[in-house]
Amino acid sequence: MAIYGLNFNGTHIPDGPAFRKFPKQIKLPGMGRGEYARLQGIGQSTEERDLMLIQANNGHRNLHVEPRQTAGGIWYGVYVS
Repeated sequence: MAIYGLNFNGTHIPDGPAFRKFPKQIKLPGMGRGEYARLQGIGQSTEERDLMLIQANNGHRNLHVEPRQTAGGIWYGVYVS
């Protein structure tokens, strides 16, 4: 498995070429002034993406997935607001 993120496996998101494609914060449509969604985790497969979404969903959070194409394939970033 290649899931990165402190809330998912205790490993920080590394600083590498594939990971730099994910900004630490993003502004999502409908968010108020000064509100941002923060990057919580990155995974490489759809199974890892789904696992991160299950772990991050507590019923009170807004979750957003950003796919990014890299030389090594598609990576998925999970943002939480």
